[in-house]
Amino acid sequence: MAGVAAVALSMVQSTQAITLTGNIGFTGLATLNTASAGTATTITSYSGTQVQGISGVIAGYAANNDNVTFTTPWTFYPGSAVPITPFWTDITSGTGLTFSLSSWTAVRDLVGSPSVKIVGIGTMSDTAGDTGAFDFVVTLQDPAAQAPQQFSFSASSHNVPDGGTTALLLGAALTGLFLLRKQVLA
Repeated sequence: MAGVAAVALSMVQSTQAITLTGNIGFTGLATLNTASAGTATTITSYSGTQVQGISGVIAGYAANNDNVTFTTPWTFYPGSAVPITPFWTDITSGTGLTFSLSSWTAVRDLVGSPSVKIVGIGTMSDTAGDTGAFDFVVTLQDPAAQAPQQFSFSASSHNVPDGGTTALLLGAALTGLFLLRKQVLA
């Protein structure tokens, strides 16, 4: 009887992980491998990157104006199937929040002031093993006379079906409780 209760309790406890959700944005400067966002393929360095908006569960991990460290170099054009882990990390608050890129696509806008918009998906995680799936957008703006170029990063969580894991765990826990009750009443 105690064994059934322990199994049921361990299954319930294993579902205590936090799913990271919310929105986060950064701004800063990015040095490109060419003088214009319209022809660049790589960000060679970043400077002055700071949080400029955060909400949801992840709001407990950072605050506006916290500094962020981005991985360089990043060849963003053409898009890559090679994940980057981590893409950014080391928020000033020291909470261990990181973001890894899974895949992305870069789209150039050469009309008017050249710019690049990079969209993709990634995973945010913390040192406790909590994770969440996020869509992200990075924009790089000219004018070409400005070096480095202004850049922005934003990420928003999205729901990903869990493949039935939650239903499986709930079913196992309820079965354990049913068997425990049957043992007690017998």
